[in-house]
Amino acid sequence: MLKIEIATDEPLAAYLSRLSVTRGVPLWDFRIHGGIMARYNKKPGYYDHVSAVTGIKPAVLRHHDLVKIGGTIRALGMTFDLKDIWAKSARACPCCIGEDIERGTGRVEARPRLRFGWMLRTLGRCAIHGVPLAVVGPDYDRFTYGDFVGTLARHRGTHDADLAAAADLASDIYFQGRIEKAAAGGAGSGACVDTYVEASADDSMLNGADSRMLDEMPVPAALLVTEVIGGMELFGDRYKRTVASGEDRQAAVIAGFRITSSGYDGLREFLSKRDKNVWRASRRGHFKTLYGRLQELLASRTDDKGYCDVVRLVAEHAHSNHALGPEDAFLGCALPRRLHSIRTAEVTHGIHRMTLRSILDSAGLLPVGSGQMGDGRVVIAAETFDALIADWRDRLPAEEAKARFGISGAALDDIVRRGLVVEKDRDRRRRSRLRKASYLEFLERLEHLPRGFPEQGMRNLLDMTKIVNRSYGEIISLILDGTITKVVVDSRRGAEVGFDGIFVDPLAVKLAIQVAAPPGITFQCAERMLGTTTKTVKRLAATGLLKTVEAANPLHRVPQRYVSPSALEEFQDTYISLFEFAKARGQIAVVKKRLTAAGIMPVFEEPGSATFYRRDALPAVHD
Repeated sequence: MLKIEIATDEPLAAYLSRLSVTRGVPLWDFRIHGGIMARYNKKPGYYDHVSAVTGIKPAVLRHHDLVKIGGTIRALGMTFDLKDIWAKSARACPCCIGEDIERGTGRVEARPRLRFGWMLRTLGRCAIHGVPLAVVGPDYDRFTYGDFVGTLARHRGTHDADLAAAADLASDIYFQGRIEKAAAGGAGSGACVDTYVEASADDSMLNGADSRMLDEMPVPAALLVTEVIGGMELFGDRYKRTVASGEDRQAAVIAGFRITSSGYDGLREFLSKRDKNVWRASRRGHFKTLYGRLQELLASRTDDKGYCDVVRLVAEHAHSNHALGPEDAFLGCALPRRLHSIRTAEVTHGIHRMTLRSILDSAGLLPVGSGQMGDGRVVIAAETFDALIADWRDRLPAEEAKARFGISGAALDDIVRRGLVVEKDRDRRRRSRLRKASYLEFLERLEHLPRGFPEQGMRNLLDMTKIVNRSYGEIISLILDGTITKVVVDSRRGAEVGFDGIFVDPLAVKLAIQVAAPPGITFQCAERMLGTTTKTVKRLAATGLLKTVEAANPLHRVPQRYVSPSALEEFQDTYISLFEFAKARGQIAVVKKRLTAAGIMPVFEEPGSATFYRRDALPAVHD
């Protein structure tokens, strides 16, 4: 009996079709008789059973079988998109069929074979004869995959179809040659035997072009990228394979091959054309559709090694040719950027755009009129932006500290003034001024306080501030300084230490406050005694009108300036504020205008501070 060899790029179903015809039976009967019914859902030992019938090794049979996995087809060691497979009807080259019939002996239906390249939707011409592939049988003939030779026998005359000359065969020749080489290489040495030698796809087919890019990619990847690029060239950036006809897809491969056959230089030229369109549309900061369908294709295959070189080249091209640059997640590549917009910084750092605007505003870097500008048009140097965000992350929002301890902003400010938590700066425009490391250190010191159950008579800090009329900062400083030793953290409150969970002995607090009396009057006390603001007291001390001394604070031993009681009394006897003088005399502005008309000028007057006059220069109270 004549032994039928399986060809290099012949699917297993086509081989079984040829084999059944040589036996003189239909494929269906051959499968039943041979017990090889499974086709899609392979049963255990399927290839071993077919091997016993055909005499071909199971590994070779598995290599040639078409296996559908989800939306892909696995064949000849390659994985193709299911949309790339021609499933309507059988297609064949009439010249190839004619040559098979002329060269063979015996039944002519037994010799023709289905080459896998004919099953690809995007390849429509024979790479050997340059003629269009002719349809064998009606559309959706369910024998197409399973019984190619039987279909040919039923529809004799296919080889007499019109032999039209090919307009452009370069892509068909190249990819069909690549398919045959890949099929032969994956099947193993000597595993497959071709019935005749076909032309191979070597460098001569490319007419001196650079084929390294395509050669380095797997056949399915190279074919898919070529089609998408050609489709964008012919039909625009929104080219869609799922709705394009078979003729349009074949034309797309031909057009794309003119670009991809030039290698990476051709791809860069293609991307440069898309860059011009983006610049013309002025879409700064918007890169979701920068390279249309090509970008979508590559973005969905960033983990596929077959696309890694092309993905890297497209990402580097985008970063180097756009000053702002796309997001760092662009095609999965995190490349260094030169500029940041609010939009790209939001994607990179995960910070809300309104917070980023606030950070820029507090640093004085928010451009004029940026309120009317989109997030993609507010552009800052990336190095500067990253430094600002790093500085911002080192700050602790005051709201977090207030919520953590259950205190007001004034109480938190008092804690900061006493040096328990350090400020990063004193710029009141910033919402986050506290240094995070200092805050965490303060928490750690509180967590080291002894834990247990409060004794009878002990009160928490919330109550103690009202009992002794002292601030949280004063009492906590005495606790951390060791002056107040009778303190306990209520262990029933959980792991987090709050001010309402710290209990102290009221008598110990009162005694500690008497021992730790400061060597003078603090600016806060002087503020209340003069009926003005702390800023005014500081400015009076800076000008010398209010004499101060510097001494170590007895609570935390940090150098601090104090106002001596005698200096404060002398200042009150010598000067009076405009606010106090204007009481019962009319509005402040009217009184000041009257004094200026009389030639009486203030001795202290600064923007944002109170105004002071010498008492002996003012008219008597009854005037």
